[in-house]
Amino acid sequence: MDWGEYKKLCDQPNVLSRWMLEQTAAVCDSTTSNQLQAIADTKPIARPTDHKGGPVVDMFLTNFSLSEVDGIIQRVAEAESTGAKTSGLLVRNYSGILKAWQEYGRMLNKSDSG
Repeated sequence: MDWGEYKKLCDQPNVLSRWMLEQTAAVCDSTTSNQLQAIADTKPIARPTDHKGGPVVDMFLTNFSLSEVDGIIQRVAEAESTGAKTSGLLVRNYSGILKAWQEYGRMLNKSDSG
């Protein structure tokens, strides 16, 4: 896969990194957490041959429903509002993760209404 094709695919709201899946799973109920981990356990999207990132930046195409994404948004919003920190290499709060899930929700809302 070339870089242009890879970037275009990875810029879609429903394409998530292993890091995003793992950080989201940390604040979700066991059912959702297991779903997220199952995705991370599958084969990631093929990378360009000269891609230098490690497994944390593996990217996965996901297919959550709007109601599932809404539930995830609620959990991540709770984590963000309490000041929860991610367990990632760089400790951050959940605000960026929340924005990514909200973008996913907006994408699903557009597809449902259009």
